[in-house]
Amino acid sequence: MRAVLLLTVLSVAVPDRPDPSPREKAAPIQQQLLGEWQLTSTLVGGDPNLAKGPPDTVLIFMPGVIQVRENGKRRESDDASYTLDVTKSPTAIDILQIQGPQNKVEGILKVEGDQLTICFAFGGRGSRPTGFASAPKTQNALMQFKRIRK
Repeated sequence: MRAVLLLTVLSVAVPDRPDPSPREKAAPIQQQLLGEWQLTSTLVGGDPNLAKGPPDTVLIFMPGVIQVRENGKRRESDDASYTLDVTKSPTAIDILQIQGPQNKVEGILKVEGDQLTICFAFGGRGSRPTGFASAPKTQNALMQFKRIRK
């Protein structure tokens, strides 16, 4: 009986210990976004064939700037500036081409580990999407990327 009582007291009186493997706080999306991202799929208006681009497209996100590399070659003419609004859910992104016409593209994005998803009004036509979808008969483009680890 004493043993049972002792075990009961010990199990109740076990001190609170910190988690031996504390979880790190997730980095802000501005930091998660930085790096190189390989395009894996594109849908425009629900059709994967409407926005066929080069098979090897990479976006390089730096603070405030996106560079594009296609088939291993940098395309400076496609460089764009971007701003994020992290107060919106999902995070809003505005993209503005640095050279050429100053058409603002309004979109949303999310980063889930090594997966980046961006949805925007294709060609800057239309308003910012509210969800990650590219339904038929819409101008929404949905692009998915995988992080390039070095």
